[in-house]
Amino acid sequence: RMKGPHPCWFCLLLQLVTGVPCDSGGVSASFSSRLTQGFFLLLTGAFTMAQVARLASTISCHAWNADRSMVAICPNSAEVWIYSNCHAPKTSEWEKKFVLAQHDLVVSGIDWSPATNRIVTCSHDRNAFVWNFDAAANEWKATVCVLRINRAATAVKWSPDGKKFAVASAAKSVPVCYYDES
Repeated sequence: RMKGPHPCWFCLLLQLVTGVPCDSGGVSASFSSRLTQGFFLLLTGAFTMAQVARLASTISCHAWNADRSMVAICPNSAEVWIYSNCHAPKTSEWEKKFVLAQHDLVVSGIDWSPATNRIVTCSHDRNAFVWNFDAAANEWKATVCVLRINRAATAVKWSPDGKKFAVASAAKSVPVCYYDES
């Protein structure tokens, strides 16, 4: 057991966010209370200001749009919720506008392309969906991308130009997919 301050990443993060130094010298009984305190902080602006936010009981992944006015979150389920009015400082003023529900299992990755305004999601169901917003119908339309992997898709990321995306998987492979509108 270490004496004095220790380089625990979690304690350093909490000290940065809350301003309270870790005095445990290692893992202690206060770890679970510090863990709970840390996971429910939503940073707004500078690191000195923190606001408690409760959009869902758990959030497995999230992505912001280009101007940060909307956020897509997965509440640890097969759905993705899109909130608008995210410039408002109080999360109670955010509005849940859309629910994206095409996956069969938990969504594990979301990315929102700033170049094309498309969303890509991946899931433990081994599929990825590219979501395009149809302004006339005011809805997000899904296009499935069968990844041909034998384990869960765990993360996804668009290329900077929004034409390709890469999907990490539990199969230790990374399919790179090209999205064509036709």
